Parts: sequence; C-alpha cells; structure tokens
Amino acid sequence: MKSNYEPLGKHIQLVDYRNSEEVTSTVLGISIDKEFMPSVANVIGTDLSQYKLISKGLFACNPMHVGRDERLPIALYEKDIAVNNLKHEIRRRNYCGAVFLIER
Repeated sequence: MKSNYEPLGKHIQLVDYRNSEEVTSTVLGISIDKEFMPSVANVIGTDLSQYKLISKGLFACNPMHVGRDERLPIALYEKDIAVNNLKHEIRRRNYCGAVFLIER
C-alpha cells in the first residue's frame, strides 16, 4: 500500500547554531507539555558558548523524554534569541509555505 505522506526531511532540516559569541545567557528547556520553559539546571560557571542558539521560527525537540516519559516534546520558538540544552535537536522549515501543527 502506497503512503500519501512525504518524508519529513523534505520540509524541515536539522540546524546547529552555537552560542559561540555568547550573545545570550537565557537558557531554556522543553517541557513534556511541548512548551519552552526556563531551565531548572544550575548553569552557574557553565560555558554557555557550546550551547545551541534558538531563535524565532525554529523548532526544538527533546528526544530524552522518549525513553523516560514516552513522549516526544516538539515546540515552536516564537521569542527573542535564547540558548537551548546541548542534547535538544533544533530544526528549521525548508520553505515559508510549510504549515506545521503542534497539538498542545
């Protein structure tokens, strides 16, 4: 049976923008409710230049929740630039016409 679904890779791609110039110190995580939240990790003394940057219009997902909570939180970021956990995957849309729905 032929699938009517297109590969997701045709619409989004993985990006890896790092905070190498330390443009921000706001650290965010993703909750299991698919929302960005301030990180609860103690980052005092942490080198944030290796953390990933996220900016408006980018998606992030936290694959660590899959094994632990049996969920895959994916969130669309809509605010100013912030840094995100190193283990989170950040993706962008390949073209502006794409529409993605994230059920909350």
